[in-house]
Amino acid sequence: MIDRRAFVFALGTCVVYPSVFASYPKEWTDEAETDLKDYVHGLVSQPYLKELFNGTLSKASFNYYLEQNVFYLKAYARSLSLLASRFSTEDEIRFFSHHASVTIDLISYSRETYQKVNQKEMPVLAKPEKTVLDYVNFEAAHCAFSDLPVAASAMYPCFWVYWQIGMEYRKMKKATENNPYSDWLAGYSDTAYDEQVKKFGRILNRLASNSSSATRKEMLAAFVSDVVTKNLFLRRVTRYGS
Repeated sequence: MIDRRAFVFALGTCVVYPSVFASYPKEWTDEAETDLKDYVHGLVSQPYLKELFNGTLSKASFNYYLEQNVFYLKAYARSLSLLASRFSTEDEIRFFSHHASVTIDLISYSRETYQKVNQKEMPVLAKPEKTVLDYVNFEAAHCAFSDLPVAASAMYPCFWVYWQIGMEYRKMKKATENNPYSDWLAGYSDTAYDEQVKKFGRILNRLASNSSSATRKEMLAAFVSDVVTKNLFLRRVTRYGS
């Protein structure tokens, strides 16, 4: 279960600024990650994550997130599969196809978690949140129509952001042992996920090294936009349960 619980959320991060469009270092990920890293540290102070980590999150907020997350994950799995089909090397096709399968497992895990928390099955989602629709459409459109480096960059935050959150959660894990959401959070302590994120980063660096300056800027724009879209959804989930 290494990947399944570690790659478990579709959460958000803080708003970023135009400084991401600075000069480029040798590795594309150095630029993208360095410019956003400070904002990830502020992520745990946002209500949803803060309350999730300390166990005070309302059940209504958690349920709402899980229901919307299932809708998101179905679309994300399709986008990963489409992205996989656009690569030419077996290793990269295998990598993205594998994570599409992992994402499908997460749909089942989300339903199982809902049933455990509520002692009933998750209802069919009547209406996806607009921010979720915007989120999945953004990723699907990039995977279908953008140049491959840009499409892959748009999918990277769903790996990298949660890796950053996971490292923060590991620091406070002992303080949350009685958390009612501890099973859901268990994946954050899984260090095996680290290598998956780093492998995705190496793929992006290879793509960037063979791309023009204009394409590298588009990669950064797609990465940043996906992060901001995640943040909008996270804020909506918190307001729902308040």
